Amino acid sequence: MRTVFLYEETKKTLQVVLSERQAEVTSECLADWTPERINARIEEFKAEDRIRGFDLSEDVPMRTSIFQTGRDTFEVIWSFHHIVVDGWSMGILMKDFFEMYGALYTGTAPILNSVRPYSDFIRWYEQQDKQEAAEYWRHYLAGYEEQATLPKLPMSAERNNEYLQREEIRKLDAETVRRLVQIGNGCGATVNTVIQVAWGVLLGKYNHTRDVVFGSVISGREAQVTGIESMVGLFINTIPVRIRLEGEVSFAETVQRAQEEALESTQFGYFPLVDIQSFSSLRQGLVDQIMAFENFVQTPSLDDRNVGFQIEGVSGFEQTHYDFNIIVLPEDDGMSVKFTYNAAVYDEELIRRAMGHYCRILETVSMHPDILNEEIVMVSEEEKWQLTIENNLTEQEYARDKTLHGLFEEQVRQTPNAVALLFEDRQWTYRELDEKANRLAMQLRTLGMGAGKPVGILAERGPDMVAGVLGVLKAGGAYVPFEPGWPQSRIAGIMESLSMEHMLTTHRQLPVVRGLLREVPSLMHAVCMEETVVESHGEKQIYGLQKAGAESLEYEAVAVDAEQLAYIIFTSGSTGTPKGVAVCHRPVINLSNG
Repeated sequence: MRTVFLYEETKKTLQVVLSERQAEVTSECLADWTPERINARIEEFKAEDRIRGFDLSEDVPMRTSIFQTGRDTFEVIWSFHHIVVDGWSMGILMKDFFEMYGALYTGTAPILNSVRPYSDFIRWYEQQDKQEAAEYWRHYLAGYEEQATLPKLPMSAERNNEYLQREEIRKLDAETVRRLVQIGNGCGATVNTVIQVAWGVLLGKYNHTRDVVFGSVISGREAQVTGIESMVGLFINTIPVRIRLEGEVSFAETVQRAQEEALESTQFGYFPLVDIQSFSSLRQGLVDQIMAFENFVQTPSLDDRNVGFQIEGVSGFEQTHYDFNIIVLPEDDGMSVKFTYNAAVYDEELIRRAMGHYCRILETVSMHPDILNEEIVMVSEEEKWQLTIENNLTEQEYARDKTLHGLFEEQVRQTPNAVALLFEDRQWTYRELDEKANRLAMQLRTLGMGAGKPVGILAERGPDMVAGVLGVLKAGGAYVPFEPGWPQSRIAGIMESLSMEHMLTTHRQLPVVRGLLREVPSLMHAVCMEETVVESHGEKQIYGLQKAGAESLEYEAVAVDAEQLAYIIFTSGSTGTPKGVAVCHRPVINLSNG
């Protein structure tokens, strides 16, 4: 309560204990309000309190707010920073609080347990062999190079400062939990290890791998320090858990191995995660989600102390630095599994499916602990039907007799002035793009390009390239795209294989085009999609795009049917001879309607 942490303009963070400090306790009377207004006000306060957070260099790291909701009913909100207290400590603090409150209520002396100072733990920590711990974790993570994660929303990396906390909760029934505990007993393992291996199975299937790592929150109270179980402070740490899912190994065997490794890891569980991550090539990406098995007492019983009131319900809110957290809570009638996640990063439907998959894995292995890892099925019968049947019912009507450029021309007629392309600082309307494509089409026709002939396009990605593609299609040809930067010899080889006579290009690619005109016998004409170039190379020519309004460029539609070639695309040829695939208009339109 009297501690502040100074971290600005210091080489190391300093913990400063002040001689005196006033606790922050606020109260607000809502007794005369309607239940709806009371709930709204309390939720508003909680949101404000979360946003406020704690400035560790100035604030008391714990505060209490009391709302009177009726004549003799109250709601208490207790906020604290994890740096001074962990979940285990909360049970100790609440027990002592109720003891002191009860003593005041009954006029008796409080009976409090002796307190062991947190400094005992610090002294123990400073005596540990950090080098031995470092060697253990370096060896533990050796060879692990690919992050195991859940699929994230597109562009979620760009929303790294946004945290929209959501929860998904499921309850495992008592019989399933009993069987999971029994598996652990049979393998000499805790039920926590069983739960962890099941999560490893899910991550393995989601990432198509047999080797996964995720974070596990440990209590940190395994240290050999007298009275550590009754100390108040921050003891928890996050350590990596590695689950190897060999194909011909059963789930139970995997649990047994995981427990053996967990016992070793626990010996070095005091080692900071940030240092452990430095031993991996993934660095901070090593741990993408964390699991916490909360088997400590969260709310002490009031049976042993008369405090003059009853507790009707306790709920908590916790936000970590991770976008996905698994919290497992053992209960008298089963076990709750809670996913807390950042909705700015993960899709809610995906999280619901992941919860269903996880619970299905737990139910399956609880009944068949000797099942091979690779034989565990996590999808439901409904999902199987969707994946194998429903998703393949793709037959539908589409514009099967139309062409790609024909559909574009329909859009031009509907919205000629709408923006079709945005590129750097310029906008192109449908009309502007269509007009340039028409000019290119007619110029190709006047240069003798026949129906169905291939036309190469060597251009940077941008509006000119799009206009070039449409121009070739409007002229009745099939475009053949070439990537700028390909070796000239590779492009020349493709052109020769197609007996290509025409190509479109840009100013930047003219040096390559001149070489192609010399190297490819069939190539006779190149059109630069700007208006300023005219070059002769013997019988061969490089033309600039003729200006709009020229008599020879009056556009006339060319008859093209849906079975005619639209484009021919080649592999890069970096590992051998480039291979081409010829595609007609109809299948492309079919795909775009799928």
